Amino acid sequence: MGWLKPGCHVTCVKAAELGLEVIDSMDRVVVNSQKGFVDNYLIGHGDAPYEATDPVHLLGIMPKTDPDVDWTRYPALKDVIAGRAAGRETESERTCFLNNVGLGIQFAAIGSLVYERAAADGVGREVTL
Repeated sequence: MGWLKPGCHVTCVKAAELGLEVIDSMDRVVVNSQKGFVDNYLIGHGDAPYEATDPVHLLGIMPKTDPDVDWTRYPALKDVIAGRAAGRETESERTCFLNNVGLGIQFAAIGSLVYERAAADGVGREVTL
């Protein structure tokens, strides 16, 4: 893992993108969810939640979680933000955010780009909230 220099930060759209070798080489790892899945509720299937990482997983196409990863050993992002768990403590720490449930990082990134280009091209209209 020599290409992961001191002070770097690694994040992912899906936890499986990184692999255990990368995850284990980090000084500090934070996850989106310590459960490794979110509760999904399906219309017509009662009040019981279905635990799944995304709709494809919900349909049974993908495995539930990586069986080699114990998500509870890493603090959740919400706890770092709230100050209940430590974030980066030194400039040289190699940090990692495992988006193990799906936070929608890719949608935020592309949304920002679309907005910037639309504003630069003078297209669209701004909606006040």
